[in-house]
Amino acid sequence: MILDSITSFKDKIVSLLGTEPTNTSHIDIKKILLFYVVDNKAFWEQQSPWYYSNYETSEWKRIVRTKHFISFYKDFFNKGLNIQELLQQKRCEFFFENKTLDRNGKQWSHRKLAILYDLLSVNGSIWDDDHANVAFYMNDDAESKSEIFLGQDRIWKAKRYLDSKNRITLSQDWQKILKEYNVEIIDFAEEINDSEEYVEG
Repeated sequence: MILDSITSFKDKIVSLLGTEPTNTSHIDIKKILLFYVVDNKAFWEQQSPWYYSNYETSEWKRIVRTKHFISFYKDFFNKGLNIQELLQQKRCEFFFENKTLDRNGKQWSHRKLAILYDLLSVNGSIWDDDHANVAFYMNDDAESKSEIFLGQDRIWKAKRYLDSKNRITLSQDWQKILKEYNVEIIDFAEEINDSEEYVEG
């Protein structure tokens, strides 16, 4: 009985990931894993260098052993939803719990920012076929308005290290997208002068 359960679990994992998942594969699953928190931690693992936040999100042998993945696995097979439907459900639940976005306030956690930018970035994802990881680097301008929050950490696509040519930028209609999820956006206070304009990619 136990052996049958283990075999069934393994078969279902293979049906999701294939026999040899690569570092850059299964981006949609990683999008969903961002919504799971265990012991106040995301599914990623921080790696060197330590002077910026360099998150590994590509080692599937590690990922499938996390409690985050087990929770995703249970949701996926119990709810009868496909990957895109489950992703949309998680986004709706997330914005139901985070209905107000105050751009003048403290920036959200890196996990929550990753959820935002994965939805709102120019290319519609914080990962692609060449970049399996993600990195955050402190903004050197505390008054910068180029991101969602004032002076917010910037987000970059990463291979093993941050890719300086692949900063993740907001789509021009990102506020419209959030409003479709009924999110109230409190914009920057008028007395704060623009120090940087949005970058369009």
